[in-house]
Amino acid sequence: MITGSLSLILLYLASFHIHPEAAPAGNTPPTIEAISLNGHGPIHLDGIISEPVWQNAKVMQGFLQWEPNDGAPASYKTEARFAYDGASLYVAVQAFDPEPSKIVGHMTRRDAHSPSDWISIMVDSYHDHRTAYEFAVNPAGVKRDRYYFNDGHGEDSSWDAVWDAAVVRNTEGWAAEFRIPFSQLRFKSKGNTDFGIAIVRNIARLNETSCWPHLSKSASGIVSSFGDIKGLELTRPRNASRPFPIRSAASRPARRAPAIPSSRAGTPKHPPDWTSSMRSPPGSPSPEPSTPISARSKRILPSST
Repeated sequence: MITGSLSLILLYLASFHIHPEAAPAGNTPPTIEAISLNGHGPIHLDGIISEPVWQNAKVMQGFLQWEPNDGAPASYKTEARFAYDGASLYVAVQAFDPEPSKIVGHMTRRDAHSPSDWISIMVDSYHDHRTAYEFAVNPAGVKRDRYYFNDGHGEDSSWDAVWDAAVVRNTEGWAAEFRIPFSQLRFKSKGNTDFGIAIVRNIARLNETSCWPHLSKSASGIVSSFGDIKGLELTRPRNASRPFPIRSAASRPARRAPAIPSSRAGTPKHPPDWTSSMRSPPGSPSPEPSTPISARSKRILPSST
């Protein structure tokens, strides 16, 4: 049976009739600071974390398991860095792996399920501790995104945003760079703005899901357990308070999606594709080492299953 880690978390909470609630007052979340691109030069989105800004950015580390051993240190180290300019949030993630040849990345359509390794960026840009946007990519460059509400107890998988990611395998594992336009996010205020943030990593062959911060099984919800990303100085995007224009990587016709999902969207009935806790079949295809793959420009192939 294919299981998705975030849906497993949601089902676990639902099985104990735990209701979502905002983060408790006085409970200080862990934080990470984003660095401005001003004075550091541009970021070339190629999956290679070599730009000067990344060398100066604060490093997020200390990932802990959700599955299989809740709260235990992750088997392999993960590091993340954050930067921004006037238009976008940038995230660079190095997923360390002592056996890069065993990293699993299946080529599928965008948003399709596959038992791959995944890196997911989850952003509570409205900072209400109840809603979040997910941006995920696997080592084959396949993207997925969705919108979570009700503190992670509900999701809208039909939400598609315009964003970019690139991945590359290297001698230390694999890496991903994300560019998430602020125009795709909703946030409250101008000036100094805090977002809620979480990063989730899945290692398919280990059936392991780790995250920063720790999303404990004993928590009442998911989004209310996020950490904070600080240092952002933003202005309100033009479409922050109205429905988002959306487009898929396969260039399907544009359609409109509400910022707040309709009542038809509810508790997930199928596992998220980006964190499948299932062993991958042997001989899984993989890109050549140190070859960047653009999730924006890569040709999306039909699933073989």
